[in-house]
Amino acid sequence: MSNFFAPDEVYKKRIAICKSCDHYFKPTGNCKMCGCFMKLKARISMMDCPKQYWTCFEFGNTKQDAKQVIPKELINEVIELYPQFKTGRASNQEVKRRMITLYNVIFSGHFNVKTSCSGCLQTVWSALGKIYNENQPK
Repeated sequence: MSNFFAPDEVYKKRIAICKSCDHYFKPTGNCKMCGCFMKLKARISMMDCPKQYWTCFEFGNTKQDAKQVIPKELINEVIELYPQFKTGRASNQEVKRRMITLYNVIFSGHFNVKTSCSGCLQTVWSALGKIYNENQPK
């Protein structure tokens, strides 16, 4: 996922999904779940739909491929950190900063560690939650 922008065919697929969703607010083009302008969010390759109708894994990568590429020490940090924000809200500013930094490292993201954007934070929470859940003992 080194490209910042999603290819046209992925963007068109994403925006079509958004426009057919009950959470899409047609007058402004916003998602009622995350508040993001979907014409922008759908164009950024590393973004996810808050309802997971489309994800950043749409570039020929599977969730399994992404898991295999992540170094063990980063997975361990996700496992350590995730319980402090598993409700979707970081327990403090330091946890929020660490989770955004961890997301940026794993997914080559560019989120500001001081962001308060609910859509950005939802993407971070969702992606790290997937890693956490996939690496729990069965």
